[in-house]
Amino acid sequence: MKFDKLENIENLKQFVKDNFEVDLPIDGGWGYSLDDATEIAKNPMPIKQIEHIFATVRTNIEMHLMLAKKDRFGGINLKEINRDTKDDYEIVEYEIEAIKEDIYADLINEYKEGYGKDDFDMDAHFKKREEATFRRVGKFYFKTLQEV
Repeated sequence: MKFDKLENIENLKQFVKDNFEVDLPIDGGWGYSLDDATEIAKNPMPIKQIEHIFATVRTNIEMHLMLAKKDRFGGINLKEINRDTKDDYEIVEYEIEAIKEDIYADLINEYKEGYGKDDFDMDAHFKKREEATFRRVGKFYFKTLQEV
């Protein structure tokens, strides 16, 4: 499955703050390449934490907000699997796991209704969840700025 790249916007920091209610010290682009790397201003928050939060925001836009309702994903999780450095850039790869939104909602309801009941087959439930999980790798380019 292919996900569309986001077009760069004038004020990335404000966009993220307005739409996700998180204030990140970022600027630049969406981080699809060195040319549009996401810039991170030096600050007290751990850089890897900022990178992960931003990667989660971009992924949620790509896999949820930009898709038709029937195609959207839920339960989106990212786990860092690789990191390379090139000059002043960090190139980070995340394994992204998600489940189609409608299936995810059904699995959540099944779990809520069945948890704690004798006839609830937890192993079968998690097997269903595993089989429904979509995986992809996302690559993100970051540049940490030395000045605030």
